[in-house]
Amino acid sequence: MGNWSRVSSIKKTDLVGFLGDIESRLPDGHPYKDRDKMIWGHEGTHGINARLRNGLKNYNAAYLLGGWVYFQSEPTTTLSIVKNNVPQALRVGVFDLYLIEQQRYWNSQPLYILDEFSAYTNSVFVGDELKMSSDRVGYGFEKGIELLGYLEVLNKIEPVGCIEFCRLRISAMCDVGRNKWLNKYHERQIQNINDYVRR
Repeated sequence: MGNWSRVSSIKKTDLVGFLGDIESRLPDGHPYKDRDKMIWGHEGTHGINARLRNGLKNYNAAYLLGGWVYFQSEPTTTLSIVKNNVPQALRVGVFDLYLIEQQRYWNSQPLYILDEFSAYTNSVFVGDELKMSSDRVGYGFEKGIELLGYLEVLNKIEPVGCIEFCRLRISAMCDVGRNKWLNKYHERQIQNINDYVRR
């Protein structure tokens, strides 16, 4: 179903920390650099994921920092089927953007949701490390939680190996964000996801 692998840096960079980790795995002249370093980390993660999955048939990739990447074969279901199964309580935030509008590009590759999950959560680590505003970092985490909900729906339709580490990543990020940018909305959405999983 899926497997972990290592991906090496392809260049040296003056950047340090999590953003340096991402930048070192992108080619020179890439289009992902941004004045907003969370956006840079987010879009740069997409760039790494795309580079790693290109040439692989029916696989998606999620770069999760520290040189670790998870490769997952695409399930047989579709993004539109996932969308139809999302309960009302989880139809929030990025639901329309990623589960409806993106069907025209990714309908047969529902693990596109995992690509977005890795991009948002990596950007949260970047923002937290750089001590960006709690609103900014919290927004990225909010989107990561919403995407975890959609991965849980996908996992009920057709089990995907990535679900356990996605759950663990959100749990660990709650610990990192406590007393900084973790808020009531985050906690409520996590509870809604847990309620859905237990049904």
